[in-house]
Amino acid sequence: MDGKTERFAKAIYETVVTESVQSYKDMFNNMEISSDTDDYSRQAVTLFRSLSKDDQSVFMRIIEQTIIDDVSHVCGIMDGTSTLTNCDIEPKLLLDSEETDELLQEMFLAHIEEEDLNP
Repeated sequence: MDGKTERFAKAIYETVVTESVQSYKDMFNNMEISSDTDDYSRQAVTLFRSLSKDDQSVFMRIIEQTIIDDVSHVCGIMDGTSTLTNCDIEPKLLLDSEETDELLQEMFLAHIEEEDLNP
């Protein structure tokens, strides 16, 4: 595996997936609902808290898998292995001026598999 691309893919996982999931957990478990809370947040927190502990766990795994799927798709678009609908622009991702050789999505998913990080 390419060292920089692999490190970048792992950093994306940690920054986007791990930190986002933790942010959602914190919101669902710790947010105090008040008159200032927007409707979407109030509804989301109320829904989450109405679930059993087992269902809350499933709900969080769904969120995590959704984030992984979306990040994987964006990585594929950025590294040129996936295409955008109705767009003929060809992206090329450089890390410290080095090409990623169309490996970002592959390395992102390999990191998840190798570390057994699937929800």
